[in-house]
Amino acid sequence: MKLPNNTTSPETLKERLEQFALGVLQLTAPMLRELESRDIALQLRRSASSAYSNYGSACVARSHADFTSKIGIAYEEADESRRWLRFLKNAHLAAASDVEPLLAESLELRAILSASHLMAKQNRAGRRAR
Repeated sequence: MKLPNNTTSPETLKERLEQFALGVLQLTAPMLRELESRDIALQLRRSASSAYSNYGSACVARSHADFTSKIGIAYEEADESRRWLRFLKNAHLAAASDVEPLLAESLELRAILSASHLMAKQNRAGRRAR
């Protein structure tokens, strides 16, 4: 799986989140057949696709409050994805070599989304102070 470079324009971030979600689908496809890993695979799929979907919703938000909420959800879902990926790796339910690139990307996406959410909250507070 090829992950995009580390630029953070809105379109690039949207592409990175989509590629991340697609990578998770690819990683988890074989896990769906195994009872031991099925639930975790489904949870990971939901969180990765939700991070992608909520960021897309934030990009077309109708208000600053809506943007702030959606970007916060995208951050939470990226963070949840990171936790599930770590769990898969630590439980030896997936090969570390398959998980590591996605885990690294989840950490970067989480950091970017966290910074965006924090900036949005600060901007909202600044608007209220005027």
